[in-house]
Amino acid sequence: MILNLKQAIMKFAFTLCIVACSFNAKVFSQTNAKAESAVSLETMHIQFDKDIYLPGETIWFKAYLRNTTGISFLSTNLYIGIYNDKGTLLQQKQYPIIQGAGNGDFELPDTIKGKAIQVRAFTKTMIDGDDKNFCQNVLTIYQKSNIANRNTILKNKQLQFYVEGGQMVAELENYIGFKASYEDGSPAAINGSIVEADTKKVVDNFVTNKLGIGKIILTPDAEKKYLAVWKDDNGELKQTALPVNHLYGAAFHAAIANDKMEYSIVKNKNNDSLSIVHLLFQMNNFEVYKDDITLEDEMQLVQGEFLFDKLPSGLMQITLFNKYWQPLQQRLVFVNHNYSKDQPGITLDTINTNAKGKNVITINLRDTFFTNLSASVSDINFYGKRTASINNDLYFKTQLNDLSVNIDSLLKVNDINNLDLILLTHSWKKYDWQKLTKEEKTIPADNYLGLSINYKDKNQVLPVNDSLILIIKNKSITKQFYKIPAANQTTFKKGGLVFFDSVKVSYQMGKNKELVDYLKVSRDEALPLPQNIAAFQQPINGQERKIDGFDALAAFKSNKTKDTTTLKEVVVKTKIIGNPILNRLNEIDRFYTSGMFSGTQHGYILNVLDDPMAKSSSDIVSYIAYRVPNVKIEESPLEGYRYFVVEEIGLSGFKKPTRIPVFLNEMQVESIGQLPLDDIAYIKYIPGIVIGAGFNSTVGVIYVYTKKGNEPEQANNNIRSANIKGYDQQKEFINPDFAAKEQLKQPDLRSTVYWKPSILLDKTNNKATIEFYNNDVSKKLLLTIEGINAAGELIHIEKIIE
Repeated sequence: MILNLKQAIMKFAFTLCIVACSFNAKVFSQTNAKAESAVSLETMHIQFDKDIYLPGETIWFKAYLRNTTGISFLSTNLYIGIYNDKGTLLQQKQYPIIQGAGNGDFELPDTIKGKAIQVRAFTKTMIDGDDKNFCQNVLTIYQKSNIANRNTILKNKQLQFYVEGGQMVAELENYIGFKASYEDGSPAAINGSIVEADTKKVVDNFVTNKLGIGKIILTPDAEKKYLAVWKDDNGELKQTALPVNHLYGAAFHAAIANDKMEYSIVKNKNNDSLSIVHLLFQMNNFEVYKDDITLEDEMQLVQGEFLFDKLPSGLMQITLFNKYWQPLQQRLVFVNHNYSKDQPGITLDTINTNAKGKNVITINLRDTFFTNLSASVSDINFYGKRTASINNDLYFKTQLNDLSVNIDSLLKVNDINNLDLILLTHSWKKYDWQKLTKEEKTIPADNYLGLSINYKDKNQVLPVNDSLILIIKNKSITKQFYKIPAANQTTFKKGGLVFFDSVKVSYQMGKNKELVDYLKVSRDEALPLPQNIAAFQQPINGQERKIDGFDALAAFKSNKTKDTTTLKEVVVKTKIIGNPILNRLNEIDRFYTSGMFSGTQHGYILNVLDDPMAKSSSDIVSYIAYRVPNVKIEESPLEGYRYFVVEEIGLSGFKKPTRIPVFLNEMQVESIGQLPLDDIAYIKYIPGIVIGAGFNSTVGVIYVYTKKGNEPEQANNNIRSANIKGYDQQKEFINPDFAAKEQLKQPDLRSTVYWKPSILLDKTNNKATIEFYNNDVSKKLLLTIEGINAAGELIHIEKIIE
């Protein structure tokens, strides 16, 4: 669903209540606004079937795209690649995006030696103007030889402070968030004191919560600097400097409660630049609200309430500017509505974690919106620290940097305080307020695959009022015909194409057929992935564990690999020589005939497929008799059909008519008179003595072949062809059916037992069933369902199956 501008404005409707003073809205001048890093109109999340993989396994994935109003329809091509932990590109693929999502797979090499795989993906819209705006994930490769010893893992702590709004201002109350973490980003427990740097006088104490975060309120002296004093895991005393103390400025504070935001603004000095301040609210690249506020006196406190019950869930940026539109403070808040009401219902109908046990689970849609889901079920041992989810990526990670906390559990219980603390304790991308969305963003950035047919004669232009006939054919689709007008004086273009693997593209001019040799077809270039990216340096998720299930599966995969062989690609090059008519007949004969029925060495061959006269005739019996010498037609009044005969001399010395046997698709029949000629492709008459296939004939045999639907094309001097690469083929996940007894005997050590990337639900189709069989070893599985609906609401469900 794409909203128009009026709908978008209505969606961002709000109510503003003034507690302390009255605000007068004015026109926002953007000319002096300082632009910072832009937030893309399109964001991406990728769901993988699990977090940890064995060498040789398949990585299954689905990418979801979201824009300013919900499901994104701005891009049609997904570009994705996998890199090893050293940052070298291993594979890259391109997939189509349908209904705002695209899915595919990668096969990991059996010989991979690294400890991680980096996945990078993007669309044209995402990197438009910012080539660093991509989606990147790290997946663990489980190598038994790489298992880390917990005692050798470095556990160095770091402590960081973040002032609400970005600047600490002297003599004013400053809300300061702090975050303690280890080098892999996991939360650390720290407690300590805030002291004056010169006197070491304690002014406050601090302690982290279970997420490694917290906040303090500090009113700094204009002449003082401050330190945090704390101890690491070894008992060593550490010091961390607090942010720089600004002598002049304004402070902004916001607090979230009961679906509204309460905020306050105060300045510490009278100053011309602070006599008027501007408040700007932005969400999803839209301007939500702006106002000018007069601050007459220093220490004057201005308070207000902002209701966002009509806003969608997501991050909202608030920026406080001085009189000259220079930013003073910037703050993120999270608009969070009832998370649980948006989630589909899950019913565990049949649960059986025994070897090859059957499981049945039902998904029930609770609303009427179109909903696009994907589901995976994997051995729970193949998950590490869960920090990636559709909520993390599309709600928070789109703007927050280095997010290492999983927000799903906080969303489920609507933990407002910790959600707000996460925003306080991370650096983040700022909206470019010079590029706010002022009009509809409905024009797609691309249009699937495109072909360009260029006129190569540089001294000529394409004839006026001529067109190009384009024919596309591959194994999975029937022929597609297009009549294309020239895009300009030298080029024909055709976009919006979806085809996989490679296809044969044939083309010719509509009128000026002799110009075909001056045309060259090519596919529009795909966006390139870098050959090398930064190496992954952090400790790898899950590598410190040693799990028997991992080892059993790894051994099975290794043995399975040794027992299989790979056929090398064989490329056969042929060159047609000699008479083109005979070559065409040989081609058709090979296509339709088999065994003893093959061959064009003798007899009369009728190429009905390419015969233009066949289209004007409907009588197959007359068609054959007219073209084959000595063959005549006889009537059979009793049987009610006509048949073919040849006159031969009998024992009495007189000529007598002898019926010619007729074979239809190499099966003998009494008559073919009822067949329409439009269905016939190939006929041949072999005269004389023919023995074999259960018959003997001294007058020959007529063979008739009907069309198959994929007939070989006739060579045309005015047609040229080229093979064009399409999208990478999406492999199908195969679910074994252990209800079949013969399959019960096969060993099953799959770590992913179910993967379905496309589950589409709506008002009329609001239920889906997941059925799968367990493997031979897993005792605990994790069901993960993710998705997005037409209203832009995100779905994330996890269920443990045991």
